[in-house]
Amino acid sequence: MIADEKEFKGTLREVSIAPDAPVQYKAGQWKITDRIAVWETVAAKMFDEQLDRFASVAIKVLGERNPGLDLEKSDRYMASIYGKTLTHSSTLRRGIAETLALIGTRSALLTAVAPSKPGEITYRVLNSLLSDKSWDTWASLDDALPIIAEANPETYLSIVEAALTSQENPFAELFRQEVSGFTSRTYMSGFLWSLEGLAWDPELFGRIILILGELAAMDPGGTYANRPSNSLVTILLPWFPQTLAPVERRIAAVKALTVDLPDVAWKLILKLLPNSQQSSSMSHKPAFRSLIPTDWKEGSTNADYWKQISAYSEMAVDQAIVNAARIPALVDHLGNLTASSLNRFLDHLSSSTVRDLDDRDRIPIWNELFDFIVQNRKYAEAKWAAPPEILKRIETIAGALEPTDATDRYRRLFGRREFDLYEQKDDYTLARTVLSEKRASAAKEIYEESGLDGLLAFAKSVESPGHVGEALAVNEIPSVDLQILPELIEDDDRSTVSFLYGYVRTRYRAGRGAWLVELGIGNWNPVQKALFLALLPFTPDIYKAADVLPVDAAKLYWERVSANAYESEEDPSYAIGKLVDVGRRVDAADLLQSALYKQLKPNPTQVVTILLSLEAEDVSRVGGHTIAQLIKSVQEDSGVSEPDLLKIEWAYLGILDGTFGATPIHLQRALAREPEFFCEVIRAVFRSKNQESEAPGTDERSESIATNGYRLLREWREPPGGTSDNGDFSKELLEQWLSHVKKSCKESGHLDIAMQQVGAVLFYAPADPSGLWLHAAAADVLNAKDGEHLRTGFRTEIFNSRGVHFVDPEAKPERDLASNYRQKAADLELAGYIRLATTLREVAADYDREAERILRTVYDG
Repeated sequence: MIADEKEFKGTLREVSIAPDAPVQYKAGQWKITDRIAVWETVAAKMFDEQLDRFASVAIKVLGERNPGLDLEKSDRYMASIYGKTLTHSSTLRRGIAETLALIGTRSALLTAVAPSKPGEITYRVLNSLLSDKSWDTWASLDDALPIIAEANPETYLSIVEAALTSQENPFAELFRQEVSGFTSRTYMSGFLWSLEGLAWDPELFGRIILILGELAAMDPGGTYANRPSNSLVTILLPWFPQTLAPVERRIAAVKALTVDLPDVAWKLILKLLPNSQQSSSMSHKPAFRSLIPTDWKEGSTNADYWKQISAYSEMAVDQAIVNAARIPALVDHLGNLTASSLNRFLDHLSSSTVRDLDDRDRIPIWNELFDFIVQNRKYAEAKWAAPPEILKRIETIAGALEPTDATDRYRRLFGRREFDLYEQKDDYTLARTVLSEKRASAAKEIYEESGLDGLLAFAKSVESPGHVGEALAVNEIPSVDLQILPELIEDDDRSTVSFLYGYVRTRYRAGRGAWLVELGIGNWNPVQKALFLALLPFTPDIYKAADVLPVDAAKLYWERVSANAYESEEDPSYAIGKLVDVGRRVDAADLLQSALYKQLKPNPTQVVTILLSLEAEDVSRVGGHTIAQLIKSVQEDSGVSEPDLLKIEWAYLGILDGTFGATPIHLQRALAREPEFFCEVIRAVFRSKNQESEAPGTDERSESIATNGYRLLREWREPPGGTSDNGDFSKELLEQWLSHVKKSCKESGHLDIAMQQVGAVLFYAPADPSGLWLHAAAADVLNAKDGEHLRTGFRTEIFNSRGVHFVDPEAKPERDLASNYRQKAADLELAGYIRLATTLREVAADYDREAERILRTVYDG
């Protein structure tokens, strides 16, 4: 054994000198370049005692619960700000996980330990880490799971299977921890990758398919692509399988799913059938288990492919035959079935079993068959189109299943997706006309057979009741006006309102004023008049007519009217004020946005009022782009007060990140010119050194302030010292601002982090009039003897400012950046800024190392 650290380093130096050494010493740091080679070197020198000690360390380090999980789901991305981070680095955790995997996968090299010891160690560690079955245990280990699963796959899978059947099933809660949107996060990715990696093993394959099936059955769905159902598809895709399990085992595993989890199996089988839109992101591959042969080729042989397609086609038909509710979905895949499976399925559709189904089961089948026929007629020349003899057979089947009741037969004509109903593919005007004529004919037939009550019942059963109203209005049946109006005008049912909207608007467009006279609306009561006017186009002549009604009726109009901003080209200020009065803030915001679109200047007072009154749910409905444009409009208006602008920018910081072309320019200016405001933001976001154990705030309001403060600092680009009058950069203003910040933040225990933030924003200071690339006032501050934290922030911002970028395999951008910052360092040193120049040289060296890493990765890969 090596006696001490000195002897250990000496040994390392000897090893590092050898050609192709797995250990290198460079720039003051030791780095392992080949873990496997190092393991082959040291494994034989390990004893039982060292493995036991390693197991204890692994359990302690990897078993630490992630304190970030204590935060609300949406706030976990700020865990580092709240001090809720793991004690040990990700590098250490990964190294320990990889060592555990080496013990499990290359145990034969451990010649000095008992034969059973490696298995005992991996079993002990995995059970200690995962056997408590709590969701936060799995979440804390998510990044390490793909690695440690390889250490002892049988033990790992047994733990997973036990957890799935336990009352505390942790995976259901793991699914619920998923967050979408700006702070998106999931804790299932590593777990799913661990299963994908083990699925390459033919001996483990079947177990993993069943586990993934169980997970898919409990998955509530989400925005992340890493889902159990997607893992199943990726592993089993017939043309691009991600497993070494032979075809027979793959087919057997899917058959097993049809027995245990038929709903999961059904969805899986449909996705495994041929589809022109199929693609594969490939699954996780094992890193330590030597499963995949070096000569293994991706893809599938033609024979294996068709063997799978035939099996899955037969399974699909089997599943549809025993469950009529699945038939419509399989009709959508008729073109993807093998010839024998298709014939068997069409035989079933032709049978009395299907013809005798209840309307509830038979009509959806007919609808899908009808859609299939329309699409194949429309694109008869396409390669995927059904052959004429097959299409004719399907038409015969559809004819036998066609509903006898007109309402069932015509319901499909009134769907929301009009394009799918078009029977002409090149002339959309003709297609729209043909569809309108069919709808009008259908509405007339139902009205004549079942009367108005029957037609209204039909309207309530379709996706688009408004189109039923339009279709009836086109027929211009004189008696219908009197039956509907004002009889139905006070009906609050949504389908009835939609039906009336379509009917009234269509009749109004055809007859306008003359039609209104014929109706005799002057004899209606005020409520009926208000509700009727709310169905008409949203134009000034109509909504100003509504305001002539009694106050309550006029208010009802503004509460009900569909405020379509694009039905009038006039200034919407009047309508906006009325909508705000009745609390319709979102619709008022839409009208403001329409004014911008029409290049009409929106009323700034209205913009401020609406922006400051929107609730959280309103913001998502209005949309980030609209809000950003409205904020820009008031930012550019000199008549809007500074306090109002600051309130607005603070409220919408999440939107003002430049994505929609707007930034918090007034807040950034306040940071740069009001030092105490900067200090307040720092105190709200970061923990004080004087109170190590406490976060800035734990209540909802404090967390909201911290979130906004963090966003503001992250986007801050206007350094202190600038002046709004002439654009100069003032040394006196910078020093005054900095003096206040240092005093205030030192007292509160935030000095170090405050200086890092200041250093970061000084990266955006202008060039100096002398020609130096950085203003002398900023350089003086950054070069100060006590400016270490300022320089740290400056250096960090250099890297952050680069943003997201593509990696050039030749590393030219990194080489150019290294050269650029080395030249800037030389310029600074000549000007006397030696400390800051040293920082820039460190940056250049970092870019050199990054270039070497990229080139090495490309070479090795």
